[in-house]
Amino acid sequence: FRYEGLDGAKAGIGILKSSQTSGSIESAADAEFKRSGNPSDWARSPARVDGMRAIKIVGIDPKNAAVKFVHYYIDTTQGMYLVQCQAPSDQWSNFSAIFAAVLSHVKFL
Repeated sequence: FRYEGLDGAKAGIGILKSSQTSGSIESAADAEFKRSGNPSDWARSPARVDGMRAIKIVGIDPKNAAVKFVHYYIDTTQGMYLVQCQAPSDQWSNFSAIFAAVLSHVKFL
């Protein structure tokens, strides 16, 4: 899903299979925090996606303070997947329900 508004604001969601063959979702989430300078405004919590164990990170993009994101690192039987949701911070409430609806329908076969 990708959206571009008339005002130029962009939002999107992407699902990616990780090429990482070793390590855990916890180590992948730790690495994201480290790469980004351990931002104090990011929150990390356990989550579930399609009933599978996940790590959820919510924060503001360190390269663009106008963008909020949620990343899910998901531990599946086929390996690790990453779901990335992002939207303008000031329009997050317009997109969060769309992101939640998409996530509720994600299935890992």
